[in-house]
Amino acid sequence: MATKKTKTPQPTAPKPGVVQTVVDMVQAATPDNPISKDEILAALVKQFPERKLESMKASVATLVPGDLRRVKALDVHVVGERGARRFFVKGAI
Repeated sequence: MATKKTKTPQPTAPKPGVVQTVVDMVQAATPDNPISKDEILAALVKQFPERKLESMKASVATLVPGDLRRVKALDVHVVGERGARRFFVKGAI
């Protein structure tokens, strides 16, 4: 009896998660072109459609700028007033 040969799936690099995506976006922002929480959330919704919007919104609220400063030790700068704040990492890229 012949046995079927099955292809072993090739390992692929895991795609970055929500936290790393947020870190990358804030690091890519510049003083001339900072990023807002709404822009970060919109990008996350596109990249992670299977995740709940409210969960991602909570993650962004927790991460930017507080946890990025405390946990990731990034030098996050804030531009603008409350409600219209935008963020960037000084010296990134």
